[in-house]
Amino acid sequence: MGFGIPGQPPRSRTLPSSSLPPPFFYFENVAIMPRGSWEDITRFLDGIEPELVNSKWFCAASRPRGYVHNLPVKGRRALPPGPMTIQELVPGMENVRPPWDKRVKLNCITTSSDRAARVQASAEAFYNDDDVDPQVFLDMKRANLVWRGRGILAPLEVQELEVVQGFDVGHTSSGQSPAERIKALGNAMQVHTVAWHLSVLAALFPTGIRVLSLFSGIGGIEVALEKLGIPIKFLVSVETNADCHRVLRSWWHRTRQRGTHIVLGDVTELSRERIEELAARAGGGFDLVAGGSPCNNFSGNNRTSRTGITGDKSRLFFDYVRILTTVRSIMAKSAS
Repeated sequence: MGFGIPGQPPRSRTLPSSSLPPPFFYFENVAIMPRGSWEDITRFLDGIEPELVNSKWFCAASRPRGYVHNLPVKGRRALPPGPMTIQELVPGMENVRPPWDKRVKLNCITTSSDRAARVQASAEAFYNDDDVDPQVFLDMKRANLVWRGRGILAPLEVQELEVVQGFDVGHTSSGQSPAERIKALGNAMQVHTVAWHLSVLAALFPTGIRVLSLFSGIGGIEVALEKLGIPIKFLVSVETNADCHRVLRSWWHRTRQRGTHIVLGDVTELSRERIEELAARAGGGFDLVAGGSPCNNFSGNNRTSRTGITGDKSRLFFDYVRILTTVRSIMAKSAS
């Protein structure tokens, strides 16, 4: 529920003075982590309580995530919703699904479709039965299989995944294979959820915002701001994946952005000198530093290296902290 969802009053909070903007910051990761991991993260982000939100309140899929930020929580507004149920996303399914399949929401969107092929035949075998084996149904639910005809199950199409995640249809169609597009969408932030949080920035930056987006992926932060109608004056997107670079550049040109867009490759190579140079080009700093470091070592789907904040991938969180600290230092110096 976080600090409030659409239709409910926000829950108030008091931020420590050390966290007051500029800049605003926004950090995202999986909600369910190894014991103590969120405490470790918040210790490096001014002790701010994570806002735990399930995207089922904003789209057709369940996706529990945690967000640590210093944004206001009053005055939020929601984007016009997309499909909110499986039936709205796949309209024909209502007429062909068996009585035992009472799903309303999709399971969390994952980065792989490999599970689907293994489960499909097992679940289809129960189509005419009054009930289904609980493990088979659980596997079918985890794989997000949907009914395309009587007794016919299939994975979600890439375009349907784009809609669930809040992107326009075709957002990821920049030369990637279907498997790579699915992976990118599974790693992406859910746009409607993020936009709910970021919507308070519209009144604060009516003439445009300067954004440093870390671990950008296919641009959940960027697209949320665009859909909110917040002009982006200066945007730095930092992402290692070259396919995601193409998606980001395609989106920037397709939506006819008028600001400056710089795409960089690796947060670990973003030195203080480079950040100072970018901040100077942006006019003295950034209004928002946003991103979510890889969740590989946090996620419950990881059965081999769920080691928390010290994992090979998840330790990149410390680069987020380093970069945010640097931006704060630059902006404090310029304001003095």
